[in-house]
Amino acid sequence: MDNTRPTREHQQAQTYLNLANVIFVAMDAAGDVTLVNRKACEMLGYSEDQIIGKNWFDTCLPEENIAEIKGVFQKIVLGDNFNHIAYRRYEGISCLG
Repeated sequence: MDNTRPTREHQQAQTYLNLANVIFVAMDAAGDVTLVNRKACEMLGYSEDQIIGKNWFDTCLPEENIAEIKGVFQKIVLGDNFNHIAYRRYEGISCLG
């Protein structure tokens, strides 16, 4: 069986994600992008092929925010209680810099 071809379910999910007028990005535990929708590609200035597999933090965040946001992400991935983490809005997220 060829594991490189998207399954029917994956294709259907991607269709639904592409209909959403919001950015959707899925990452693995290392922060590498595993899935993006069309709106994310439009906003970030990358095609799907260009962003899949890249590290979200290193590629798409302003340099001054990378360490802090990566730290929070790692705590969440490790199962740390993140109730104490304050919500913040970060401006300037763009893969084009």
